[in-house]
Amino acid sequence: MDTANSTYYSLRYEHADALHRRGDCLMNRDEALRIGQTDDCKARLDNPTDCEDREFGVVVSNGDGSGWRLIRLCFNAEVRVNGDPVGYVRQLSDGDRISVEGIAQELLFNVHNDDVYSGRGIQTKPAALSRRWLALLVALPVLLFLLLLLYFNGRFNDGKQLTDDMKAEARSSVFMLRADSVWLVSITGTDTTRLASFSFLETGSGIVGTAFLTTDSLLVTARHCIEPWLNDTSALMTTDTATIRLLPVKWALAAETHNQTTDGDTRLDLVSWCSLYQTTDSTEQHVATVRSTDFNMDKSRDEIIELGDFSHEYYWRSIAPRYRRTEMMLGDVAWMPAAGVVTQPCGTLQRATAAELKKHLREGQPLHFMGHPAIGAVPHFEQRDDQVQMRPHFDTLGLPDGDIHHNGELVPGFSGGPVLMRTGRNEWRVVGIVSVVDRLEQTRKYSVPITEIDRMKGAKP
Repeated sequence: MDTANSTYYSLRYEHADALHRRGDCLMNRDEALRIGQTDDCKARLDNPTDCEDREFGVVVSNGDGSGWRLIRLCFNAEVRVNGDPVGYVRQLSDGDRISVEGIAQELLFNVHNDDVYSGRGIQTKPAALSRRWLALLVALPVLLFLLLLLYFNGRFNDGKQLTDDMKAEARSSVFMLRADSVWLVSITGTDTTRLASFSFLETGSGIVGTAFLTTDSLLVTARHCIEPWLNDTSALMTTDTATIRLLPVKWALAAETHNQTTDGDTRLDLVSWCSLYQTTDSTEQHVATVRSTDFNMDKSRDEIIELGDFSHEYYWRSIAPRYRRTEMMLGDVAWMPAAGVVTQPCGTLQRATAAELKKHLREGQPLHFMGHPAIGAVPHFEQRDDQVQMRPHFDTLGLPDGDIHHNGELVPGFSGGPVLMRTGRNEWRVVGIVSVVDRLEQTRKYSVPITEIDRMKGAKP
């Protein structure tokens, strides 16, 4: 037997829960295997509470055949190996037990040298056939109830859809936003020096998003559209900067590490140059060029994450770690006065007030999205419909203090676009800004309430 080609590991579930029986296991060798509660995780753990689903860690190969290591992704829940907390990364050994604070399930890590595993990606030990039939019988009444609920809910919401005239009017104030290049700059006092530059256009990877213009002359988008290096998973998934291919991500990692570990007068920063376009289905008309530094952003919600391996230390600035979306995503908004930037200083999109959000933003209410999907050779304008899945809660000032949750077929490129809702017979408002659309297979989407701009400006509701 070729031991080098037959060595793999398994993760065995040690306790029965809502997702697994005791003894169910995953077999893997080369792929990165995520452990957590989201749909992206191959090693799924039950979440019996109302808390946001999280990703706790990922098992990755050392790359040199010496074994595997566990990288911690969640920093608001303690990840443990044999009961010992994992700081950031932990080398795994045969017989290790992986657990998470507050979750009873444990995963037993074992190394194998046999020909059981074929090596064709992550494989799951199949569940019993009788269990599948039982699950199907239980699910049938639930599916029938959901179908009836969707039917009657659709009839109820027919009178709350935006009319074609409303959509056409709104479209005139929605732009395609593209990050063309990024500069790494050094800031000393009032002096700014460009150290290096990177062009997305030369690499054929222009970052596409959406921006929109409001009736009170604000150009609004999502912050990660103008700072496209934010929340890049490659920075969180590696302990070696040499493996990061995109220069802006590497620069952001180096800049944050410099700013966090150096007490000098010089600060490193990244500045992106973005283009605005008014588009039809087949043409793009350039409207303006803006810089990320022109926008107002609330960085008080930023998370500074300490990364590193056994010998190096890095820092990464994030606005929305996946394990704390509902708390951090409110920072994903950027706005600037439109006067002098675009030829039409005022748009047709009126921002909803906190009182209007509290009155109209209800579970099941229709939502409408406008944006430029970054799929295909030519980004084009599209309109999508959806429904509110979870309304934000409101703080003592009456302002929303949580994300707008929804499902739907939104894709990358809609980020920064307006979330519209009909609020009366001839009235409609912008209630949010599309924020998280980071994977095509992801079912849940998140938008920032439009009133976060008022919170940033210090206005009262």
